[in-house]
Formats: sequence, C-alpha cells, structure tokens
Amino acid sequence: KAQAAIANHGDPNVAFVPTTQFASPADLSPNKTHLHHWSGNAESYFLIGDALGKAMVGLVNGKSNDAEGQGSALKKPRVLILGDSISIGYTPFVQNMLAEEAVVIRPTRTERNTPENCAGTDSGIANIDRWLKIDGGNWDVIHFNWGLHDLKHVDPTTGKNSKKLTDPFQSDPADYEKQLREIVEKLKRTGAELICCTTTPVPPGCEPLRNADAQEEYNRIATRIAKENDIPINDLCAFAKPQLKKIQRPADVHFSPAGSKVLAEKVAAEIRSALEIRNSK
Repeated sequence: KAQAAIANHGDPNVAFVPTTQFASPADLSPNKTHLHHWSGNAESYFLIGDALGKAMVGLVNGKSNDAEGQGSALKKPRVLILGDSISIGYTPFVQNMLAEEAVVIRPTRTERNTPENCAGTDSGIANIDRWLKIDGGNWDVIHFNWGLHDLKHVDPTTGKNSKKLTDPFQSDPADYEKQLREIVEKLKRTGAELICCTTTPVPPGCEPLRNADAQEEYNRIATRIAKENDIPINDLCAFAKPQLKKIQRPADVHFSPAGSKVLAEKVAAEIRSALEIRNSK
C-alpha cells in the first residue's frame, strides 16, 4: 500500500506495477508447493520482468528537460478502465503497452491496493460516481464493460451464484439495459472519449453458471446502447472467439496470462484510436 501510494500521488520518478495477475495455476507449474516463488513458473517470471522493464522505460521517456536542465514530468492523457475480472487480467498489460503515451488507471481496493472488480451493472450504479473521481478524475478516455456478472444465474433465496438455468439472472436483460443506460449517461457527462467493450465468450462447463446465448443477448444490448450514443465499440468478444483454445482457460471465462496479453493488445489499440480522436479536437 505504501509503495502504491507514492506512485498514485503523481511522483514522476515512481511507477507501481501490480504483479499478482501474472501468477499461473500451481498445477500447471513445476513447483506446485512453492507459491512464494511463483511455483517456479518461468512465464510468470518473464511477465513480471517485462512489466517492470516497460514501467521503467515509461518513466524515463515520460520526462523532458526544461530550460534549466531540470527533469519535469510531461502531462500524459488519463485513461480509466472499468470492467470485471477479465479487464483485471488485461489492464496491467495495457498499462505497460501505453506507458509512454498515457496514464492508465482502474479502480483498486484501497485497503489492499488490489484491483477492484466492477462486477455487474448493479455494482456499477452503486459505485460509478466514486470510480469517476479516482485520482482526481479528469479522464481523456474511458474504456468500459459490463455484462459477465449480470448474466450469471443466482439463487433467489440466498443471492449466491447458482448452477440452475431456471434461477434468475443477477440482472435480467431489462434491468441490465436500464442500468447500463444510466451508467453511460454518467460516463458521457465526463466529456471523455468513451469505448464500449463487449463481454468475452462464455465457454461450456464454466462456473458460476452462464449461458452463451444470454451472453450474446447482453452484448447486443450493450452494442445498441453504444451505437445510440455514438460510442465506438471494442468487440473483444469477436476478437477473442477464433483463438479461444489458445488464450482462454478450459471451462473458464478467464484467460491465461498470455491470453490476457493478447486481449490487451486489442484494448490498447482501441485506446490509442480514442486518444488520436481526442488530440484532433
């Protein structure tokens, strides 16, 4: 928390790089019991080193010399990423890819400085005002996604995740549309360039229970809302679908670290396009 606080307060000489997302499952690593050594997974070590190195390059290139020869921080555009655990996976890679071009931030749990899951649109309604004020707000680009949690089935008596298709959605399509429209209205008021990201594919056998047909319906709703508001669409679903066997974990909505990096390349490209539009205004 102390290390992150320095970076979050705008010191141009400091970057904070979260690394938890680079952990690979122990059963896919050489030393299953050595969690404190990343289970001996070479990919994890590589991704950590790559992230730290790119952050260092970003710090060096983010400075210019003023007339007196003193280093001063260049003001970079500010980007906010709002989304579920899929975005938690790709955000660090996006931060590294855009380190020289923008400050990329997502919500974090302040007590532990771990990424905050923006979950469903009900959570979005409850927290959007707080999220938009992170680090002073003033966003140039906001990349957002909701849907993966909304389409989960939940037990109506306990509110917990369910394995029954007959149980209701966390937010049914009508509530999802209503809540997403309310969120989008608040996003528009920031004056930022907005990017609506579709929900990535739901594979068979995943838990909590989700239905692929429902996922497509929720994406159609999000796409319709985006088009009505002239918001560009990052169709991450269509981008991921042809390569799921290589980048998504089996029977899991989540992606491998390498898969998250592939998604990040698409997200970073969309953010760059939005920054170009911003700069042209």
